[in-house]
Amino acid sequence: MNGNQWFAKNFDLTTQFGQKWIFAIILLLIFWFGGKILKTFVTKMARRKNLNKDFLHLIARIVKIVMVLLGSITALGTLGVDVSALVAGLGLTGFALGFALKDIVSNLIAGAMILIHHPLRLDDFSLQWANLKVL
Repeated sequence: MNGNQWFAKNFDLTTQFGQKWIFAIILLLIFWFGGKILKTFVTKMARRKNLNKDFLHLIARIVKIVMVLLGSITALGTLGVDVSALVAGLGLTGFALGFALKDIVSNLIAGAMILIHHPLRLDDFSLQWANLKVL
């Protein structure tokens, strides 16, 4: 194989797979920017409703992470990776983690509800195990 044939073969491979890589990177960037836009949108909507900043930050980050994850799976599918097994694996992992972490998720949701509804204020009294405490 001479130099011209080698160059032609590698140029063809580069143009064939390079287009897929460029398109996959563009898709990932679109989802990343979409995540940033949705994060900003969620932030503005929550400020209008006067939600707690901590709860707002949690929801906005979750929205962005989900968008980037969807973009990554879409980009991998564009590159020719079989994402059906990946999606099924993620589903089973989520199912197993859901059962394993149900108490943690329950506490997370309870904390979010406390942040939203503010049932306790500074200087409230709490009776815990027969000890009176000032919060």
